Amino acid sequence: MKQGILFDLDGTLCKMDLDQFNKAYMTGMAEYFQDIVPIEAFAGQVMKSCGFMVAHANPYIFCKNVFMEHFARVFGLNEEQVWNRLVEFYTEVFPQYREYVEPCPENQALIALAREKGYKIAVASNAIMPLVAIEERVRWAGLDPAQFDFVTGMENMHFCKPNTGFFQEIAQHIGVPAENCVMLGNDLAEDMPAHEIGMSTFLIGEETDGQDENVDWHGSLEDFGELLANDFVLPEQLSDSEA
Repeated sequence: MKQGILFDLDGTLCKMDLDQFNKAYMTGMAEYFQDIVPIEAFAGQVMKSCGFMVAHANPYIFCKNVFMEHFARVFGLNEEQVWNRLVEFYTEVFPQYREYVEPCPENQALIALAREKGYKIAVASNAIMPLVAIEERVRWAGLDPAQFDFVTGMENMHFCKPNTGFFQEIAQHIGVPAENCVMLGNDLAEDMPAHEIGMSTFLIGEETDGQDENVDWHGSLEDFGELLANDFVLPEQLSDSEA
């Protein structure tokens, strides 16, 4: 019996022009840091440090600390100084990039149904931003972070996607065994590895021709809502149980 649902954010609960968003957002962040980091070096180093963070697999070190140590060392900065500046940016400037995001119209009813049916639910956005940023993006999706039992962030997670530890850690946070969780996402490579630790998986927006063993279901957000309404029991399974 399913008891927990992990919701990806971008491309799942909201639509985003990722290229335009990344260009505007990274330019704005580089400008915000330009007094302590050369503006021409900022974006490249953020990408390198994010890559280092995504690749690390130490269950005892938070993603935040991995990124901060790697990024700050390059420029000879104090890690706390970098972190405080980062949080300031995401608090004061980041909200202006909301224009690049469009909420999916079905998501509010979907989250309400999941809560009504008693599921533990989590935002499973990749843990490459501080919690304040991911909570802001949840609001961009037309939702309230308080609706969720857990929201990922680089300071409360030890793994990033697609490491299976990412999904296992969220399951632990919501108190539901991985095999009793469903991962909903739109990225085959980043979201569907949840299947490898026993989670059921639903892929939105990509065709796999039924060839990917990590995908249990494929369809639209509306299709997912129908599955949720039936507690993830397919019609033929309902028929079998009634026979």
